[in-house]
Amino acid sequence: DEVEKEVTSDGAEKTNATDDFFRTDIQVCLKCNSCGYERTMQEMHRHLSIEVDRHEKLEDEEEDSRPLWKVEDGLKNFFLPTQLEASCEKCKEGTSVTRENKIVSRPKALILQLKRFVVRERSQIKRSNSAVPNNGSEEGKPPAPVEMIISKNKDPVLISEDFDLRDMVELDTSLGKDSVYKLSSVVHHHGVTPSSGHYTADAIRTSLDGEPEWVSFDDGQALPSKLSKLLKNPKNQRTSYLLLYTLEA
Repeated sequence: DEVEKEVTSDGAEKTNATDDFFRTDIQVCLKCNSCGYERTMQEMHRHLSIEVDRHEKLEDEEEDSRPLWKVEDGLKNFFLPTQLEASCEKCKEGTSVTRENKIVSRPKALILQLKRFVVRERSQIKRSNSAVPNNGSEEGKPPAPVEMIISKNKDPVLISEDFDLRDMVELDTSLGKDSVYKLSSVVHHHGVTPSSGHYTADAIRTSLDGEPEWVSFDDGQALPSKLSKLLKNPKNQRTSYLLLYTLEA
């Protein structure tokens, strides 16, 4: 495309302007749980999709007393070692592996997408007083048809002003010490489905006097705002959808 042509017109190694800012390279290590054999591969991401939870694992806590889910919680969950089903190419006996991650190339600007939309199954047949379970067990009748519906998770998320990526995942030693990301923008989704609703945004920009200022954008309207309002407003905590963090040099 035109951007790519502009970048490569001087004969330099072919690069992508988008990747220069947003690309994250993750080294994935798969370790056989039987023999310990390791194999690695590399994944490329231009954004990270992180979970929105309400600390469901804290079963002893009352729902209303559970701590707010933080951006850091979603990132830690994204990079957490996980167990996967896979055959081992060395011992031939292993049927599971442990997946671990390490960032080998970090972005200048990190985009985080909060997983607000959840896909669920719903029966298309209305239940009667003598409803039969939807498993096709009633003689001569097929299972009730099922449709996939998308619902929105409106649980509040505590947005952090900044965070250190090293607290979430291992970084390659070649990346140096810079690993702190600072909030630059938040996109909010107001609505209940991914195909409807309204989008607004809060972003930081440089004012005419050279000082950073936060501004709220809503269609053609731009109004001064404050970071404290963005972070502490309960409505914002429930509508936040895309977060942009920039690397502090």
